[in-house]
Amino acid sequence: MLRGIALTATRQYDQALADLTQALGKFETIEGYFSRGKIYEVKNDVPHATSDFRRAAELKPKNIFDILVQVEATKRAQQLSKRLPCDNSNRARNDASCL
Repeated sequence: MLRGIALTATRQYDQALADLTQALGKFETIEGYFSRGKIYEVKNDVPHATSDFRRAAELKPKNIFDILVQVEATKRAQQLSKRLPCDNSNRARNDASCL
């Protein structure tokens, strides 16, 4: 898990994503889902990012730091849920998002 977070800081997103996915398969943590959600967000994978942020917000916090991460995860999930991809007929002019 920590290696995945460190790789994220160095922008090695593909390896970080693989490490975090493997770690989350063994043990779910709020920090793990939040970190993986940030990678998906950078890769512009809105559905996966939103899902991970929501999962981070659902888990039971173990300390004050988890609570702080959950607040941020909830906020990001809400922001991303507003960025729904449009179909071809309703494509926004400025970007590929619909409100």
